[in-house]
Amino acid sequence: MENDQNPSAMDHPQSHAPIWIIALVLGTVAMILFILGWAVSKKDSDQSIVGKSAPQFSFISNDGNAWNNEILSGKVVVLNFWASWCHPCQQEAEILQQAWEDLQPEGKVVLIGISYEDEPADALAYLAEYGITYPNVVENEEELEKVFRVTGVPSTFLINKEGIVIDFKLGPFLDETEILEWVEKAF
Repeated sequence: MENDQNPSAMDHPQSHAPIWIIALVLGTVAMILFILGWAVSKKDSDQSIVGKSAPQFSFISNDGNAWNNEILSGKVVVLNFWASWCHPCQQEAEILQQAWEDLQPEGKVVLIGISYEDEPADALAYLAEYGITYPNVVENEEELEKVFRVTGVPSTFLINKEGIVIDFKLGPFLDETEILEWVEKAF
């Protein structure tokens, strides 16, 4: 009666616990490495054109105007990629509009919005909702985001008068002062 213990329990005492713990640790480490690698690649892809000539681009904005590198030569250009479903884009929409209204009379800066992975009807409704009057491209068909290597929104590029991409911002502008100071870098 002294050995009333279950022989199967004695044969495998907690043998599954270490394997389960090892699998959990390895899975967690793999997930962390994946996230870090994705974040680094995302950062690199967005900023890889900073300091270089702006990629060649050509498009017609919703107002029917043609835009390309040659037409914009000699002007500071702010290209803002946005989406109607993007909450940070919604946060900065009125800020960008106000900055455009303040910068437009001087004629030295052109602000152009480019919809990103958005339905045209939703994008047009977004422009109307926020009263956006600066030039925008709604039916982008992913051409411009490929050229500028955009992987998320809002993404904003600052191009100087010589056509060099001098800065990139991933994330929203929090107030008008921030964007106006950012644009000043181009002068």
